[in-house]
Amino acid sequence: MHVNEQIQQIANRIAYLRDVTGVTQEEIAAKIGVSVEEYRQYEIGAKDLPVSVIYGVAGALGVD
Repeated sequence: MHVNEQIQQIANRIAYLRDVTGVTQEEIAAKIGVSVEEYRQYEIGAKDLPVSVIYGVAGALGVD
């Protein structure tokens, strides 16, 4: 599996968990301190996900 595929899988999982928990993109972006557009780029896999963002999103969604 290539790095881009792994990033896409993580992004897809984040989008799924956000949807299941009913949290909006706007809420997560505010909680992790990024713009909504930047968060959307992370969630669709268009932008690499820094570890700090992954931890921030996990915390915002209540998962580890």
